Amino acid sequence: MRFQADGGREKRQDAVRSWKIWWARNRERHPVEWLIEALRSHDDHRRQAAYIDLKRITKGLFVFDAYATASRRQEAIRNIEAWWTKNKVMFLGRDAPL
Repeated sequence: MRFQADGGREKRQDAVRSWKIWWARNRERHPVEWLIEALRSHDDHRRQAAYIDLKRITKGLFVFDAYATASRRQEAIRNIEAWWTKNKVMFLGRDAPL
């Protein structure tokens, strides 16, 4: 749910509650994990923005086309997840260079 400052009081409160629930579930996750999850988004622009940040972090190690077919995107995501599983130790304990 998106927060809309000019929305009604109930909509704003619902958005804040949703955010609190999301944060409680995700605060322990590393930002790289959020970006990998965003690659699965149904929004082409969100996928592309996540890829740009991941590309910076991985120094261009992967190619991901946000507008490719679902099967090609899934293959790229599997490769990125394998990279993350192997290399996350060097990122844990510090923020991702976003």
